[in-house]
Amino acid sequence: MGFLGKLITIIFGVYVIAITVLFFTQESIIFHPPTLKREITNIDGVNPDGDVFLQTLATGEEISGYFVPQPHTQKTIMFFHGNAGDISDNAGRIAMAESMDYQIVLFDYRGYGFSTGRIRQESDLYEDSEAIYEYLMEKGIPRKDIVFWGQSLGGAVAIEMAVRHPEASLVIESSFIDLPSIAPSWLKKIAPNFLWKYTFNSQKKLSQYTGNTLVIHSPEDEVIPFSMGKLLFDTANKPKKFLETEGTHNSFLQYFSAYQSAIETFLRYQY
Repeated sequence: MGFLGKLITIIFGVYVIAITVLFFTQESIIFHPPTLKREITNIDGVNPDGDVFLQTLATGEEISGYFVPQPHTQKTIMFFHGNAGDISDNAGRIAMAESMDYQIVLFDYRGYGFSTGRIRQESDLYEDSEAIYEYLMEKGIPRKDIVFWGQSLGGAVAIEMAVRHPEASLVIESSFIDLPSIAPSWLKKIAPNFLWKYTFNSQKKLSQYTGNTLVIHSPEDEVIPFSMGKLLFDTANKPKKFLETEGTHNSFLQYFSAYQSAIETFLRYQY
């Protein structure tokens, strides 16, 4: 074998090793649970009267959640957080829900917060979500009174749940059309389609959902392009609304009060 042949063999070998490592390390690339665990009830400003609970899966894993009731309503936000942080980092969502007179349940995917286990495949996140949905069913909350609200990667999980339970309404905040589309350009060039264990094909799934859809996105989002929010909105079936906001990827709550009326109006209207 000549020099060129050896060089090609070496390059090919390095490529195979690289994509093999990438395949088996996708979880560490995608999911970033915080190393410090904080009890959500110990965070300043959090309603201490909520219900801290664990939902046990058939596999024995336990999914941790926090439910904050409201005395005069059954309307409930089921909040799906993104790939980084846990429910303690999203405690501000409780005040958001309370200001709209909504109940809220926040929960951590396996491996996040006080939930046990770790994510091994995309369907794990849906299994965790179904356990929390079942918790709401056990509380007797009407399906039509539930709002699936997902931020970033959580938007993809919320879309899957909305397709499964179309009686609920759907809010997609700062999310993507699918996971490969927001991968670095160099990665998309070297990684064949079969390599992606996690695709979160939100755009395709959203076309199957016929309930109320609110898409929220900011042109200033530095993580997920504003154009993806518009594509999700264009894909969604009616009734739907697009809300263009201010701020960066994780700063929606800082501007929430400016958009609260529009959000409440959309969620309150029964189609």
